[in-house]
Amino acid sequence: MAGNRLADKVAIITGAGRGMGRAGALAFAREGARVMVADIIEENAKETVSLIKTEGLEANYLKIDVTSSDDCQRLIEQTIAWAGRVDIVYNNAGISIAKRTEDYTLEDFERVIGINLRGPFMICKYVLPHMRERGSGVIVNTGSINSLGSTNPLHAVYNASKAGILGLTKGIAMDYAQYGIRANLLCPTYTSTPMVEGYFNSLEDPAAARREVASKHPLGRIATPDDIAKAALFLASDEAAFITGITLIVDGGLTSRFA
Repeated sequence: MAGNRLADKVAIITGAGRGMGRAGALAFAREGARVMVADIIEENAKETVSLIKTEGLEANYLKIDVTSSDDCQRLIEQTIAWAGRVDIVYNNAGISIAKRTEDYTLEDFERVIGINLRGPFMICKYVLPHMRERGSGVIVNTGSINSLGSTNPLHAVYNASKAGILGLTKGIAMDYAQYGIRANLLCPTYTSTPMVEGYFNSLEDPAAARREVASKHPLGRIATPDDIAKAALFLASDEAAFITGITLIVDGGLTSRFA
């Protein structure tokens, strides 16, 4: 049943063609938002829109590469042309390349930083003047438990990108609070997305790896995309109207074990 927590809002979600982004797009639409589904894989974006429209809800899609400044600007302009404004941006698109630092190519580095940090920066750069003029807006950026110092082997550049998005989000929150704009960081743990499942499946014993990772979480499992979508929905909604500049950790208690 559709709700109204985001009634009459217009939301952009990047990386919304699958995984956490798709779950977020469905959750936002079910709460009344008109959702612009942005993804580099057009087929995936169309499928997400189809799922939303099947429920009688409103969505559109745009194929974009978040590493392209022109595409990020076009995303904001075309969303405004379609829906009249942008109320919410959920920067969800992300990537990880697991390699030792010395084995990283410059292209690897630029790809991870480009998608995880430069893309959110550029989308914020282009949407913030619009939000400032309207006197309101919400930005939800996607970090990771790695934003907080939790590290995995072979992820130095990923860690750097996720630490960077934490700093970017806090800075935006402080700079734009006076204009009625909120910015918060969502930090998931291991989540059952195509990217994470691909990592598990690359290992010698995927089932054993999944069990081992799940066992590290006090709640006994890894996250689902819906777990993350619900947290993003809260940050995007008026229920979080007095919350800005914070890091919302969604990790089943994992980081508390090491705090």
